[in-house]
Amino acid sequence: MLAQLGYVAFCADIYGKVFARKNTEEAGVQAGKYKNDRQLLRARVNAGLDALRRQPLVDPKRIAAIGYCFGGTTVIELARSGADVAGVVSFHGGLDSPAPADGKNIKGKVLVCHGADDPNEKPQDLAAFESEMRDAKVDWQLIKYGGAVHSFTQPNAGNDNSKGAAYNEKADKRSWEAMKQFLAEISNRTESNLEIPIAAEPQSKWRRLAVCCTADWQSAACSRIRSSADCQSAKQLVANLRYRGVS
Repeated sequence: MLAQLGYVAFCADIYGKVFARKNTEEAGVQAGKYKNDRQLLRARVNAGLDALRRQPLVDPKRIAAIGYCFGGTTVIELARSGADVAGVVSFHGGLDSPAPADGKNIKGKVLVCHGADDPNEKPQDLAAFESEMRDAKVDWQLIKYGGAVHSFTQPNAGNDNSKGAAYNEKADKRSWEAMKQFLAEISNRTESNLEIPIAAEPQSKWRRLAVCCTADWQSAACSRIRSSADCQSAKQLVANLRYRGVS
């Protein structure tokens, strides 16, 4: 989907080659490791960002990051690390911060798409996030989707809100449209050319805004990119990063 919109798309695997997720419980343990060590999390995602910058189709001055769930937490931490990105989008990600003062490091714009009934996000954490953004004078947006809980973009989450995680088609579609407008804004694209693939544009425009996509369920992230064949046909790049040397 990102590639079809004409963006260079890159799927970063924070967990790395040594970890092969067998179930959600294992993924939760792994996510907890990084949530409890934000410096390690920042090191991993910045390693992915560095790899993306080196790709020939990428304009290194126009990079955004989007993330789902744990990936949503990750892109917020990327911004807090002071990374030179134009913007980040978090879908049902954790917004808490052990170091709220790090908000002052944020250089780009921030969009948070949040399930208004998500039991995983404490009201005090939401309030603290808003204060962090205001105090740091960040260009930020927080959109709350009524009736949506955690994992509202993930069809495999089912539809039982009482479990705390469930798919919500309306919130999924609305948040995706919000992200499209956000990326269009930071890449200076207009409503009329949002769906134009890169292959249809002049070669001088091939160095384009790149999007680094992160998630704890790789399938969730990669489904937003589409197949490598789709990307190659539009002269795009899709890559999976397996980290080495970042402990």
